[in-house]
Amino acid sequence: MATVYEKSVAYLTVSFYDKTNALAAPASATWEVHDVGSGNVLQSVTAIAPIASSVELTLTSTINALVNQANQEETRRVTIKATFGVGLECNAEYDYDVLSLDWVP
Repeated sequence: MATVYEKSVAYLTVSFYDKTNALAAPASATWEVHDVGSGNVLQSVTAIAPIASSVELTLTSTINALVNQANQEETRRVTIKATFGVGLECNAEYDYDVLSLDWVP
């Protein structure tokens, strides 16, 4: 699991593969981010555009702000949902930790 300091921007590269394990662009894909501890939605469901076999998502400083300032660490969960065709859906999750910095207001 990766770590990010609070209120820092981070990047997540997502790659999509077909049934032969070759890189392939899905017909459509979405992403969202939740705080695992509180369940708060930090990034609502958002279409990935332009779509490609590999894309870079920007995890903004707002997403990486602590939900509860009393916490020293919080876990974020990025959920990816991709569709390759009718009934051909692929889902994945990626967790990372946001670490508190005492001096960040």
